[in-house]
Amino acid sequence: MRKAKYGITAMLIIGIVFTLIGGIECICGLITFLCVSDDLGYLFLYIFVGNGLLFFILGVLFLSYEINRRLRANRLLNSGNFVLAEISDVTMQYFVRVGFRHPYIILCKYQDALGEIHTFKSRELLHIHRSILSGRSLLGQKVKVYVEDKNLKHYYVDIDEVL
Repeated sequence: MRKAKYGITAMLIIGIVFTLIGGIECICGLITFLCVSDDLGYLFLYIFVGNGLLFFILGVLFLSYEINRRLRANRLLNSGNFVLAEISDVTMQYFVRVGFRHPYIILCKYQDALGEIHTFKSRELLHIHRSILSGRSLLGQKVKVYVEDKNLKHYYVDIDEVL
C-alpha cells in the first residue's frame, strides 16, 4: 500500500494553530467565567468563548480539508487508475516562500479520447536537482496521474518516479 507524499503544508499548520488557539481561548473563557461571579465573568465568557469557538471551528475546517485531500490522494494512488500525462512546464511559485526559498510545481497535460486537454499540477516541491532545472530534462517526459474513474478533477500527480 503506497502513500501519497504531501509533507507539511500551510493548510495543515494553520489548521493546527487555529484549533489550538481556539481551544485554549475557550478553556480560559470558561475558567474565568467560573471564577468571577459578576457581570465581568459574562463579558469574559462571551468574548473569549465566542472568539475561541470561531478560531476552533476555522481550525477544524482547515484540518478536515487537508485530511480529506490526503485521504483522497492515498485512495487514488492505491486504486491504480491512472493516465499518462506529458510534463509541459516546471514553474516556481513566487507567491509562496518556505525558508527563503520558493517551491516548484510541475505542470502536466493530458489529451483524452475526445481531444480535450486537461492540465494537472503536482504538489509543491522544495528540492529539485539543479541539473534537472538547468537542462529542463523533465519536459516531454510522461508521468502517471492517478484519477477517479470518470472525474478528472480529482487527481494525484505521481512525480516521484520521474524525480
